[in-house]
Amino acid sequence: GRRLITGASSGEFTLWNGLTFNFETILQAHQSSIRSMVWNRKKTWMVTGDDAGLVRYWQANMNNVAEFQAHKDAVRQLTFSPTDAKFARCSDDGTIRIWDFHNSE
Repeated sequence: GRRLITGASSGEFTLWNGLTFNFETILQAHQSSIRSMVWNRKKTWMVTGDDAGLVRYWQANMNNVAEFQAHKDAVRQLTFSPTDAKFARCSDDGTIRIWDFHNSE
């Protein structure tokens, strides 16, 4: 079956069953509003960003494995490179940054 994940201003993820449109689980993912979420192309990792400028790495099973303070202000957009080796993020602080996904630099 298909599943859908949504992020909320409460900082929660909701995992939905895409066939019945019922929620399967709710997870407190961030302490501030989630502003951006993106899966890598292989759908094995998700990266999320929030109002506080925090970025988190998630495995497909929703296990949070890493986090870092990426910006001073809200993270507004995230996108992976075609190889999934890097991702770009932009923020309300006026910056765009490229990050090496595997080396966390």
